[in-house]
Amino acid sequence: MKHDFEMILKAIPQYDNVKQDADVPPIHPTTRGCYCIGWLSGAKAAVDAILENNEIRRMVYKEVEFQYRVEDAKSHLRDYIWDEKEYNAVINSGFPEVVAERFLDSHDCNAAENDQFEIIIADLLRKREV
Repeated sequence: MKHDFEMILKAIPQYDNVKQDADVPPIHPTTRGCYCIGWLSGAKAAVDAILENNEIRRMVYKEVEFQYRVEDAKSHLRDYIWDEKEYNAVINSGFPEVVAERFLDSHDCNAAENDQFEIIIADLLRKREV
């Protein structure tokens, strides 16, 4: 399921180009031009149908939010791990994803986000060393 979201997320930035291309009639109506515009129109209609589904929109939103939190976690980990080799090992181990999940699961809007990240990272690193 996550793979599907990644495919959707990668395609969304190109969606504006598809919409523009699908709405422009071919200058010289050829079989190839009509085929391409037909294909683009079909792709546009499919993406529109997906984006109109509120459940899919919510899932895409949550995935985008998760990716932002993973990047936040990577940034905060820089404060704890100075050695570049060790930092890369931690980043590649999936640790930022664990931090992001924990942050999203226990997020408190009344507390500073930086403080929450620091508490989560310190707690997980302490458990990791034990």
